[in-house]
Amino acid sequence: MRRLLFLIFMLSFLEASYRDAFVFTQLRYSGEWDPFPDMWGEVISYLTTTTSIKAYPQRKIVTINEEIFNFPFVWVLGKSAFPPLSGQEIKILRTFFERGGMMFIDDSSDVVDSRFRQSVKEELAKVFPERAWREIPISHAIFRSFYLLRGVSGRRIWRNHLEGILHGEKYVVVFSANDISGTWSKDRFGNYLYECIPHRERQRWEAQKLVINVIMYSLTGTYKGDAVHQPFIERKLQ
Repeated sequence: MRRLLFLIFMLSFLEASYRDAFVFTQLRYSGEWDPFPDMWGEVISYLTTTTSIKAYPQRKIVTINEEIFNFPFVWVLGKSAFPPLSGQEIKILRTFFERGGMMFIDDSSDVVDSRFRQSVKEELAKVFPERAWREIPISHAIFRSFYLLRGVSGRRIWRNHLEGILHGEKYVVVFSANDISGTWSKDRFGNYLYECIPHRERQRWEAQKLVINVIMYSLTGTYKGDAVHQPFIERKLQ
């Protein structure tokens, strides 16, 4: 009986922790879904060091089922083709996005127009067939939600923009072609595994700042795009 009560207490504690903190949630699917299995810890460490956001100290791995509704921000990585979505998965993702969920998708293939990029865009288009993928302008709130950024970055900059699917006033899907996740990956001695091409550590720093901005945007939406912030932002960017 005591053991049962303890388990119930722990489950309620975990649920409360999820509610009160940012959870690094990553999608698992039948493909190369986890090319950098330790990078999430670097993201969480940086996030809690540089912002006031509280973060859950473990990664949560989900698939496309009802559990995904508990985690409003989902990270998707890939190097090869993304598998076709079933009808049920399309329905779940549509509901997830309509309820305010957001998905950040990062192409880790190091290929300019990879099969992962093509397939994941095709599959996500099935979720919102009435909404086209679009380039996210540099003036968007994503680029000023925490840091004021003048462009995109990544391990290798194949494309100088982010892409996304806009639902209402919010980008519920944000896609990077530049392997932002690879800029965080380290070996067991704490050394970065991958060089950033062509601008090395300055480029890595910009990529990592962009990740913080995407996370902050998932929490605050278009707040930093409101007109009241425009004069200050314009002065800072000059």
